[in-house]
Amino acid sequence: MAGFSFERKGMRKEIKPVFTEQQIQTAKELSQKYIWWEKPEVFLECDPLFILAQVMNLGTLSDLRLMLENFDKTLLISVLKNAKKGWFDDKRWNFWHLYLGLCEPGEVPPLPKRKIVLPNGEVWEI
Repeated sequence: MAGFSFERKGMRKEIKPVFTEQQIQTAKELSQKYIWWEKPEVFLECDPLFILAQVMNLGTLSDLRLMLENFDKTLLISVLKNAKKGWFDDKRWNFWHLYLGLCEPGEVPPLPKRKIVLPNGEVWEI
């Protein structure tokens, strides 16, 4: 089971999971397929939840099975809770919220938006 530590980064609490050795190996294997443009160690260090988000959004049935066998529900929920704009499409966002029991049909929260703070302090969400 993965443990969690909480860090302050700006105004938002981000969850940096602590993977077991088996989970690290699984994440490396999956990242080679779903984050082909970067070495697996880079995302394991800077944004490990993105690896799981890529599998949750783009994964084949066998890769999803591998992910579900190695990463617990709590960790997958944290992927959704900390998702950034562009990590999920509507279909998978809805599916995972319902599959993980986070809400009822018709009550799925909107996809994440990017916040831009302008020099005058105004905040835009795009």
